[in-house]
Amino acid sequence: MRSLFLNNNPAKIPYKTIICAPLQFLIGITLIVTGCLLLHGCISHVGTSRATAILIVGFLESVPRCYHLIIICRSCRGLQ
Repeated sequence: MRSLFLNNNPAKIPYKTIICAPLQFLIGITLIVTGCLLLHGCISHVGTSRATAILIVGFLESVPRCYHLIIICRSCRGLQ
């Protein structure tokens, strides 16, 4: 009798996710830095609404990708 929990197929490595997660994280960090510079007035004087919008998009882009980077680093180390 064959066990239902026995999995002989190795797991496929998600190369696209491993490549996209750091790139999107860097894009988010770039947007956060740009938003901070816009808010401070170092780049140009666009107003607080546009700078705040760029900051929010940067945070929304980088926070989930930081989580994915942690998962990728843990799996490279062999941890669960």
